[in-house]
Amino acid sequence: MPQLLLFFLLFSTIFCGGCFWGQEYPELSGELLPSTPPQPDGLLETGGGAVEIWEDVAEHDWGLKESKIYILPNGDSFHQIRCSFSPEAEAGEVVLDFLRLPQDCSMRRYSQENAEWFVSQLGAGQISSGQYHCSHADGSALLLTPLSYRQQENQMLEYLPEQDGFFRSTAVPDGWRLEFCVPISPGGQAECFYIVSKQALVDWENVAEQELWAGYDFTGANRWCYAGYYYLAPENYIPSGENYFHRLPAAYIAAQCVEKEGRLCASLALPMLHVMLELQNDQG
Repeated sequence: MPQLLLFFLLFSTIFCGGCFWGQEYPELSGELLPSTPPQPDGLLETGGGAVEIWEDVAEHDWGLKESKIYILPNGDSFHQIRCSFSPEAEAGEVVLDFLRLPQDCSMRRYSQENAEWFVSQLGAGQISSGQYHCSHADGSALLLTPLSYRQQENQMLEYLPEQDGFFRSTAVPDGWRLEFCVPISPGGQAECFYIVSKQALVDWENVAEQELWAGYDFTGANRWCYAGYYYLAPENYIPSGENYFHRLPAAYIAAQCVEKEGRLCASLALPMLHVMLELQNDQG
């Protein structure tokens, strides 16, 4: 644990800036670009360069949307979103975010039931809940559909599988628009994260990387949420239930990402460790 604490401290120099939602230097929707470029909300200094942190909080008639983006020195970007729905929110559907993907995009998903990878070309339609590895000529992405929860006591989350989110893909010029959709669960919340890169995040010719990502599924017993890492709660935890997840202060998955090979692990590790800093004290 002291080694993990030292790693946290090495990457925890943060400088506050302005507030802006975007990736790299985005255009402002419906507005002129500012006379000076927007500044990130924080900078995380690392040995490999600075990590930009962009944050946004927006109120809607259905509740609150919180967004955070990490722009990494290697050019990859890690995106987190949490929507907290008002108890009075009306039934409906929310689009948390969307991506523009090229025509040649393929979607890869591991089936625990069949113990094998399934690969298909992205097309128009609805894509069921799950974790997908997206690949195309211009880059790749790790994409998770939104998942729904309800806050319980002792920092626990109750997973609501009947409120699972999904992807909706529609054809646009030169490719696809992929929307992150989720039903509104009054009094509940929806969570999702994804990472995009202009390079291959996973070497699918590498058997070790294939096996690694067959086991790391953030829609199973392991969950990554806006507040950090959650794991399926044992039956003797209070409160308990079939789909209860407890907030885990030990950064097992994040630490594993530091140790494992591959670009995807490297690009997931630093944002995850940064989020989990708030759970650490001077004893680690």
